[in-house]
Amino acid sequence: MITRILVGTPTSERGAGALLAAAKLADTHDAELVVLQVAPVLDARSVFDPNGVPDPGEHLRPLHRSFPQLRMRNQQASGNPVREVCRAAEQEGSDLIVVPQRRRGSVSGLLSRRASKALVQQAPCPVLLVAS
Repeated sequence: MITRILVGTPTSERGAGALLAAAKLADTHDAELVVLQVAPVLDARSVFDPNGVPDPGEHLRPLHRSFPQLRMRNQQASGNPVREVCRAAEQEGSDLIVVPQRRRGSVSGLLSRRASKALVQQAPCPVLLVAS
């Protein structure tokens, strides 16, 4: 039984596919969706152009409109995505982790192929990788 799904996304709309897949799964299973937005330790925009840093909640607004009954919480972390996703999944008691995976040669997605493999090996629950 799936009661809580953790979706790890970057703090932009680059992980929209994984976010949508996680929302559909959560809606289907009447599960809570925990959205973990993982930012780099230092985002150069915050130093050189603070107004250029994206609003981390902006790309979640359409999700609220598409799934009005969905129980959803948002969390933010910075640092190593694999470590942060595993930590959050364990703390939350997640039944499933959903993350966007980069396609070869792409910069979109939260995890590289190597990091995705590390997440699958270290995660405290099953992991669903969604190509971005």
